[in-house]
Amino acid sequence: LFLGPIQILYGLLRKAGDSKVHKYLGYIYTMAMAISLTSSLPLVVLRYVDGNEGGAWVATPLICLIIYSAVTLYLGIKAVVQGDKLQHRRMLFRNYWGGVFVFVTFRMGV
Repeated sequence: LFLGPIQILYGLLRKAGDSKVHKYLGYIYTMAMAISLTSSLPLVVLRYVDGNEGGAWVATPLICLIIYSAVTLYLGIKAVVQGDKLQHRRMLFRNYWGGVFVFVTFRMGV
């Protein structure tokens, strides 16, 4: 949650692609997201799918959020590796803000 705004502001204020700080923070963000995504799916399945605390009604949006986050993260990394900085910016912007807004709204409603 904390690296996203730093990366976005850093990218808006400077040429982010030319910055080593942006690149290293990006590595940290990517690793944190990878760990979070791979660990959250089994937790969602174990906690909600077995019928406790809302069952599939609660698990389905969380699973969709995990898939959405994984896909946008992958596409953002793929774009920067291919040199497409605009697509990289779009995908990781969606990854961060989409995930934050969906998660926060979801948690407020549960």
